[in-house]
Amino acid sequence: LPTSLMDEEIIMLFKSWKHKFSDLGIKISTGPVVAFRALDFIVENKSEEAKDLVPLYWLHNVVKMSVVWPIEKPKKGQHILNCEKSRSLLIPNKNYVLLRRFSAKDDKSRLIAAPFMSAQSKSELIGVENKVNYIYRVQGEFSKEEALGLAALLNSKPFDIYFRTFNGNVNVSATELRQMPMPPIEIIQSIGERLSLTNDYSEENIN
Repeated sequence: LPTSLMDEEIIMLFKSWKHKFSDLGIKISTGPVVAFRALDFIVENKSEEAKDLVPLYWLHNVVKMSVVWPIEKPKKGQHILNCEKSRSLLIPNKNYVLLRRFSAKDDKSRLIAAPFMSAQSKSELIGVENKVNYIYRVQGEFSKEEALGLAALLNSKPFDIYFRTFNGNVNVSATELRQMPMPPIEIIQSIGERLSLTNDYSEENIN
């Protein structure tokens, strides 16, 4: 429920947007790598393996407006084996927006998203762990400006406030996001272009 005049104004803004992800040719899916089921394929120390490995992105690799990899953590191997048995768990290396599926209760923002550019990895395939959503174009792939603009929109204070008016827990549901009103793709591209020009991805600049 809206609890302030600002909340009401933001709700009115979102109601003026007539699109959803599907209208923009955009889809959101959950990372297919379920860690406890994929233990045989996840590699903690790359130097121990000479086989074909690709990056694996976990929730802690996704921070606002940035995918930070590798980040070494116990039992959070940063590589996954690319073989015939594991290939169904991997996705093509393209431009995406990665979004955490869960947030901590003390996080200032419910939504934490980052643009992922295919140039960040030389691999043809990548792994995305199950606690991360990945957002992508159904046909082709995001331009740099679209990925930047969409990640910025999801990270923005207005989007966070609107999301909290109907989501009171720490889960970020792909089903709920699919129903979120979205501005025209030209607006998203424009936000990305402006951010790219300033090269300033701070919350203040995004807002």
